[in-house]
Amino acid sequence: MELFQIEPQKAFVSVCIITYNQVSYIRECIESVLMQKTDFLTEIVIGEDDSSDGTREICQEYAEKFPEKIRLFLRDRKDVQYINNTPTGRYNSMETRRACRGKYIAYCEGDDYWTDPHKLQKQFDYLEDNTDCAVCGTFVKVLGSTKGEESTLYDEDVCLDYLHEDFVREGAILQTCSIMVRVSDIPEFPEWTNRVIWGDWCLFLLVTRHGKKAHILPEECAVYRMHGKGTYSGATERKRGLVVVSMWEELVAWDRKRYLPLLRDKLGAVYPFLALCKLQVGEIPQFFKYSILATFNKASWKHVFTKS
Repeated sequence: MELFQIEPQKAFVSVCIITYNQVSYIRECIESVLMQKTDFLTEIVIGEDDSSDGTREICQEYAEKFPEKIRLFLRDRKDVQYINNTPTGRYNSMETRRACRGKYIAYCEGDDYWTDPHKLQKQFDYLEDNTDCAVCGTFVKVLGSTKGEESTLYDEDVCLDYLHEDFVREGAILQTCSIMVRVSDIPEFPEWTNRVIWGDWCLFLLVTRHGKKAHILPEECAVYRMHGKGTYSGATERKRGLVVVSMWEELVAWDRKRYLPLLRDKLGAVYPFLALCKLQVGEIPQFFKYSILATFNKASWKHVFTKS
């Protein structure tokens, strides 16, 4: 349910905040959004996923304090969407995104925050001036789980423009807490996206699918916290690898003609890894499938996505 309802207005940018059990971080996240200086109307749309640690109460506090600015949606854990037997924030994320009313949506998950008070203005100006761009990100600082552990996500010589094929082969590339997306470029998510963990990667693939680019502003405007509770940062290297491969397989199954040529070498290279993973968990038919493909992958492409 939506706890507070501001009067419908023409918000040019909606800030989408998804949060669950982030009591130590959510206040800093919301404050970093409230400090934004813009010459256009914004709204903050918070999806609170029924936290048990006090996060919900903090969100309610801010919604009561800024009713003209914040729209708070209180979720129930019974609506949590499971993917591969893992609870995710997918339902909360999708429903909160649908509630956004702006021409653009900027994302900041509840354990991340922004550092530049002009972040939204800079991204808005860029997207207004570049209609061939669907999503605009920025440089990001990464905070590790150890106190004082910091790094920068992008090197100074990093490429600033990315096309659909880049996201197909290389993954999400942009950090979610840095992005602003043009709403008119967001399609309905196809059914296969409900079977993969990383919704941000799906988003980047879908908004660039018809030729628009993604751009990174070469300025550090956001902070991403890498800790053991995140969907990505909390996953083992093995699990991350399996998720990447499952995404590639879903893409080829969705549009074989377009994606198989892009991913043939990537998939061929990971067959031995997949065979070992399947053996370790006792999935013997899948072990034999990937073992055979690892040996004869050039002659076996028509069998890659046959269900065992």
